[in-house]
This record gives sequence, C-alpha cells and structure tokens, in this order.
Amino acid sequence: MKFDLTKKLRKHNSLLKYQLHTDSLTRLPNRNALLAKLKDLKEPVLMLIDIDSFKNINDIYGKQVGDTVLCEVSSMLQAFVKREKYKLYKVGSDEFVVIKESKFDEFSCTKVIKNIIETIGSKAIYIKKYDLYINVNITIGVSACKLDTLGHADMALKRAKEQKIPFKIYDDTIDKEYKNDLKWTIIVNEAIKNNEVVPYFQPIFDKNKNILKYESLMRIEHNNEIFSPFLFLDIAKKSKQYNQLEEIMILKVINIIKADKKRVNLNVSIEDMVSEYFISFIEKLLKESNIAEYITFEVLESESIDDYNKVINFIDMVKSYGCLIAIDDFGSGFSNFSHLLKLHPNYIKIDGSLIKNIDTDNNSFIIVETINQFAHKLGIKTVAEYVHKKKIFEILKEMGIDEYQGYYLGEPKNS
Repeated sequence: MKFDLTKKLRKHNSLLKYQLHTDSLTRLPNRNALLAKLKDLKEPVLMLIDIDSFKNINDIYGKQVGDTVLCEVSSMLQAFVKREKYKLYKVGSDEFVVIKESKFDEFSCTKVIKNIIETIGSKAIYIKKYDLYINVNITIGVSACKLDTLGHADMALKRAKEQKIPFKIYDDTIDKEYKNDLKWTIIVNEAIKNNEVVPYFQPIFDKNKNILKYESLMRIEHNNEIFSPFLFLDIAKKSKQYNQLEEIMILKVINIIKADKKRVNLNVSIEDMVSEYFISFIEKLLKESNIAEYITFEVLESESIDDYNKVINFIDMVKSYGCLIAIDDFGSGFSNFSHLLKLHPNYIKIDGSLIKNIDTDNNSFIIVETINQFAHKLGIKTVAEYVHKKKIFEILKEMGIDEYQGYYLGEPKNS
C-alpha cells in the first residue's frame, strides 16, 4: 500500500513537472523550461521569434484558427531546428525561441535568421475547415548575451518592430537607446504630474512685419531646463503618454486664447484627426469655448493618409465651427499636391528645408516659387517657415509669399 502511494506521488509530481515546463497547445518546452536551460549554457545564441499581427488573426478568424496557425508554425520550426541542431521553445502566446550553445558569429547567425524567415513566410498556412489560406510573417530579435539572454533578445525584437525591419541582433546601442527612452519617460511623467508642460508661441508675420498670429509649440520646463518635443515626443507616443501631453497643451492654449484673444495655430497629426477620442475632445472644446475663429489647425504634411474620409470629416467639423486649416511642412519628403485638392486647406506652410537655403540654392527657389504659384491659383495662402535672415525674407517678399515665420522675425516665447 505504501509502495502504491509513493508511486502515485511520483507520477503526480512527474505530471506537474511536465505541465510546468510544457506548452499545452504545441507540446513544446515552454518559458520555464527555457529559463532553466539558460542557466546551463555558457555561450547561448538565442533567437526570439514573434508572429506579426497575430492578434489580428485571432480577432478576424477566431481562436481556433489562431491555434491552428500556432501549431503549423511550431511544426515548421521543429523541422527547421532538427536540421540545424537548435532547440525550440514556445515562450509566449505567439512567440517561439530557437537556441543553441555556440560561439556567436554574425554572418552565420544572419544566414540562419534569413532561413527561418523564409521557411515561415514562403508558404501560406491552409486552414482546411474553412478552406482558408493565411500568410504568416515573423520578426526576430537575437541575443548572444550570457546575462539576461531572453530579455536582451526581447529588446532587440522590440527595436526591430519599431524600425519595421525583419530582425535585429542585440548590441550595446540598443541598451543605450532603452536607457534614453526610460529617462525621457520619467521626465515626461514628472512633467505631467508637476504641471511642467508649457506652451511657447512663435509669431507669424505679414510682409510688413506685423504679427498676424502665433504657432503654439510644446515645451517641457523641468529642473530649470527647457526641452523641445523633438527630444521626448516619439518616446511619449511609445509610452502612451502622448494623449495626456496633448490634452494639457491644448487646454492651456485655449485658456490663453480666451484671456488674450490671440490667433493661434495648433499642431495636429493625421493620427489625431482619425482618433475618436481626439475628435470628441476637440469638438467639445469648440462647442464650449466659443473661440474657434482664433484657431488654425496645422496638419503635418504626410503620405500616410489611409482614410481620407475620416480626415476630411475632421476638417469639415472644425471648419463648421469657424476654425481654419493649414498643411504644415509642405514640400518635405514626398509631398503630394493632391492633398491640396482633397483637404482644401486655407494655408500651406512651406517646409523650412526649402526656405533656409533659398538664397543660394536655385532648385529650392524654383520649388518654393512653384508651390507658391500653385497654391495661389487654388486660393490658398502660403506661409514660409525658417526665415532666419533678412536676405531670405526679402527674396520671399519679392516672390509674393503671404506670411512669414522664423528666428529672423521672432523666436518662440513663453507668453
């Protein structure tokens, strides 16, 4: 009887150990098994594989199809590691690890990575029950660090996704980038809590140097230093702090407009204009404040407009209250003149990269002249940014630009 009890306990413990170290769907060793294995490896080379947009597969087709995709990817990877003598683990809902002990060689590692990407991406997964083919793409983060191997691979994976590249191998620069991100995340968080988000205003002039309006520019004043959004805005978006920053900034600008009756330009992105939350926030402010006639929304010129209808709906909404629209940085990157025809702005702001050398670069002169003529034929006013010296101001005046902004005329100030 005692022997039978001991046998049952051993069997039960063995089952618990198996469950603790095994993924229930794919039957692969799991994260716990990997962490135990890593303790024994002196020179690990670890590749963390993430299925791109896996949540969309679950949301669109359902969990059953998602599980089928995971099992098929698992089978493809098992066949691959068997040939290449790696070990395979499933470490997350849609993440796998292939690992082996080996002296790291970037050329050989890159070759293996590309083989994995080709193995997974070259063949659509067939879901027989629904007669459905699903194409799967993956992103890979790689680490050969002895300490926190999986964590460093995860950092490399995140950077690969941010940079929209298929894989990234961890190095010290990634660690520095993460420390920088963490520093700015903390600064932004403290700025939000301590009321350190401050609007600055740069004047916009007519040809006679009369101030017509101001562009509002976000700054953080922290520990007696003033920080430009170029330092923190992208990180704030990644850390989900951007909406709070923007809301604080807009509310402060609105209060200043109410008090001083300044005409002010507010910067908005395409992402803002298609956000239901942002649309409701702005419409509520415009309804309650009765100052729409003092506001121009500056839209960052972009090729990334996926849904013109939503953007046009936002523009129509703010215009219905009396606001104006400007397209910012026009002429930068891949400018699209069709934006002018579709969005019907009141102004375009010609990008500073074209303005700053207009006195020495004939190509810039011709482009700016063309933009100005084209805009005027459509009844759109033009604003020149980066007017940083008198000669440029005189050239632009002669050209017939309507309005002017830049350090030659006036710097941003907290007032």
